[in-house]
Amino acid sequence: MIFTSHKDATTDYDGTPIKEWNTEFDCPFVPGSYNGTSSVCWAIYKGLFGKLKIRQCYVMSVKFTNCWLLCMDNGWEYFSDRIGTEVFEYDDLDKAIHICEEKNRMRKVKIKRL
Repeated sequence: MIFTSHKDATTDYDGTPIKEWNTEFDCPFVPGSYNGTSSVCWAIYKGLFGKLKIRQCYVMSVKFTNCWLLCMDNGWEYFSDRIGTEVFEYDDLDKAIHICEEKNRMRKVKIKRL
């Protein structure tokens, strides 16, 4: 699903010109529906004691402030550039588990300074 955002060129209240801009985002999810697996995703989040965990979420909406955000059903928001690193499609559970375990292992590495 492709989302677009457009703003016309205007002038700010102090007279500074604001340029026109267009931006598009090709979202792999269909937001706002609980039907099927089109909006289901796996999200990596930090648990109670700092350990990373995986949770199944629904993408409820996509919004644009100054960057594209995915809004989940539990209130979390993820940047759109995090798809594939923190937010995964429903079929990519193995990849999500692998990245989560890898990041948890990296946190346990202690560095001694000599």
